Amino acid sequence: MGLLATALYQPNPMRDKYFHAFILAEMFVFILSRLLFWKALTVGIITYIILISGLMLDASTTAYIYLSHSYIYISGFIILAFAAYSSEKSIRTNFLQSFLLHHEKNELHKSKDYLEKLSNIDELTGVANYRGFHNILGAEWNRALRNNNNISLLFVDIDYFKAYNDRYGHEAGRTTHRSGLETAPRPSALP
Repeated sequence: MGLLATALYQPNPMRDKYFHAFILAEMFVFILSRLLFWKALTVGIITYIILISGLMLDASTTAYIYLSHSYIYISGFIILAFAAYSSEKSIRTNFLQSFLLHHEKNELHKSKDYLEKLSNIDELTGVANYRGFHNILGAEWNRALRNNNNISLLFVDIDYFKAYNDRYGHEAGRTTHRSGLETAPRPSALP
């Protein structure tokens, strides 16, 4: 603002040079400070009003000076407003892209965990399937070796289960499986 006041109160031959220096300084400040569009627009309008008010105070100001200064200032300000808009748009776009990328990454991790769980658990009984059994057996084997412990494995077969399943239906068979699994001891990591 001090540069603007200096430009307004200089003798006529020097006024234009100070005025152009003010516009360049304002452009430089707008670009370096990365003002958001609406703030840049507000500052630009206030500065323009101050400029016109200062020119009105000078009795020697002609219509040509009003028009030329207004044209130069408005032209420069349009360029600055476009630069501020482009900068703000870039900032917002980058923010939204990083937000979406973070959200998609979280969703991908959730989906991966869910699919991994599905691939290791039998859907009907809710216990480890063949793949899950081998993963857990490998982990338990390594833990037993590391701790120098023994490992035991218990296989259970329900007698006449096929006949029971055929007679009472698959849903009753699943219920029987689940109740049998609930009573089995679980000293280890089997789900």
